[in-house]
Amino acid sequence: MPSFDDLHIQPAIASTLDLLGWTPDDHTVKEVAPTTARGHNLVAVTPPVPSYTTPALAGTLSRLERESQALVIVPAEQLDEWGALFYRLTQGTNLRVHVSRGTARAMRLLRSNSVGIVVGTPATALTLVSRSALQMDRVRSLVLAWPELMPDEDSIIPLMQDLPKESQRMVFTSDAARVGTLVERYARKALTTGVADAEASPVGPIRTVAVSWAGRTRALADLIELLDPASLAVWTADRRYHDVIGHSIASSQPEVQLVTEDAPPVGTVVAFDLPDPHRLRQLLTAGEVVVLVPPGG
Repeated sequence: MPSFDDLHIQPAIASTLDLLGWTPDDHTVKEVAPTTARGHNLVAVTPPVPSYTTPALAGTLSRLERESQALVIVPAEQLDEWGALFYRLTQGTNLRVHVSRGTARAMRLLRSNSVGIVVGTPATALTLVSRSALQMDRVRSLVLAWPELMPDEDSIIPLMQDLPKESQRMVFTSDAARVGTLVERYARKALTTGVADAEASPVGPIRTVAVSWAGRTRALADLIELLDPASLAVWTADRRYHDVIGHSIASSQPEVQLVTEDAPPVGTVVAFDLPDPHRLRQLLTAGEVVVLVPPGG
């Protein structure tokens, strides 16, 4: 069985992965973490949920030096989610992250060399580059998260063009065909993972509930009241929100089981994160599945 050290993951980041429920022998971790830790390009096809990027980010964060920069380009509605994820992943490290909801503070932090990782939308990134606060020749890794959800998708191209040839490109997408040209032009020789499942779409008792990213825990309490299930399991991509979920439904009856990898018992299952087709088929073996769908899902 491999260890996180074998996969080139720094100890502090490895400790966080363990707390979140990721293991060194997890298929995704074994496949992508060593690749990104070596600085190679990656294209990952996943539902648009930041938690799915954790193994890949663990690899690239483990190789970033203090003086190097990383640029993370994300859909505007996911900024809070990415901020929370990076906060967890960089605890105990010297890495400094800024989630940019505007440009003034980001420019000050970049010019004072107070931050190494910038998370923002394409428009924010372009503004920082045009005002010489963000220097693309110092960007060692660029993460592009679900560009198909970005209304200003065309603004991504100048950023990709200005990235040094040797810099790492990591692209996460739920629509591989749509970003095919971009990947072919700017992320050559990338390891491609999570290719869309060729099997038929899952069939079964599935309900969907449209929610905001921040409203998912509240939606769980409302669903329990509405459905009044005999038994309930909540599936998440990892354990990042288990404490929050546990507090929000602590007084629920029946007792709610929180699961990640293991198949839940028979009953009602709420998918807190968007499951991929393989995981959704597994969840359907338990019974009725309710999927919480945030913007872009």
